[in-house]
Amino acid sequence: MNGMENSWIIFTLDGRDFGVETKFVQEMAIAQSASQIPNSPPYVRGVTNLRGNVFPVVDMRRLLGFKSLVEELKEQMAGFAQRKQDHIKWIAELRASVEENREFRLTTNPHACAFGKWYDHFHASDPVLNMSLMKFDSPHKRIHKIGESVCQLVKEGHRQEALDMIARAWDTDLHMLIDLFDQTLPMFEATVKEIVLVAKLHGATFGAIVDAVTEVCDIHPEKIQTMDAVPMPEETRELISGIGRTDQGLKTLLDGERLFSRLTAYAA
Repeated sequence: MNGMENSWIIFTLDGRDFGVETKFVQEMAIAQSASQIPNSPPYVRGVTNLRGNVFPVVDMRRLLGFKSLVEELKEQMAGFAQRKQDHIKWIAELRASVEENREFRLTTNPHACAFGKWYDHFHASDPVLNMSLMKFDSPHKRIHKIGESVCQLVKEGHRQEALDMIARAWDTDLHMLIDLFDQTLPMFEATVKEIVLVAKLHGATFGAIVDAVTEVCDIHPEKIQTMDAVPMPEETRELISGIGRTDQGLKTLLDGERLFSRLTAYAA
């Protein structure tokens, strides 16, 4: 390396910071849908069309061994949909336990159910999604509170009052919760906007799909250390030029030449 600072585009993948030199990147855009290329590696998303320019795109998460954001989103949405069913089954079991005069064994703690554990720790980067999720707090806590009240009524011998309370909860808080699940689920997909870094190498255009671009910064060669001591698959190691130290922390710096050369076989 020479003694001059090089300019790097810093982007995120699965919460980690990576960088590629700006000289390789022509532009950045919101990633569009891609048509699959037969018999291509899993990390090749396909070919995309950006304002009439057709070129192959690679899923940087898959290329570097992370779970694809698309896969992560599908799992997240499936889990979210299951949490709705969990609460329908929860109140159905509460009612059955009263009708059959048996102990209710599911949790009445809103922080202990699967949704509550997820809800207490999840934070979306999108403010609209966050606002929608905030609406779950009150009805979700009320549902579980009803479980405590119902168990107390049964203990005191007021089974009919307990059943009436469950019926009211079914028509109000549970319906509110179901509506919130149905309204919020599509927002997960709508808020995911991957970025494609459009590059040109040896006359061919390529795209690298990343989670987000955070900054463009200059890094002096003296602040870049090699990866020799870091254990990793050789296939991944050859794409990494080193670790850059910046005021914002450590960045894994990629070798743009080798990175985009991987796509040579798929260029139009």
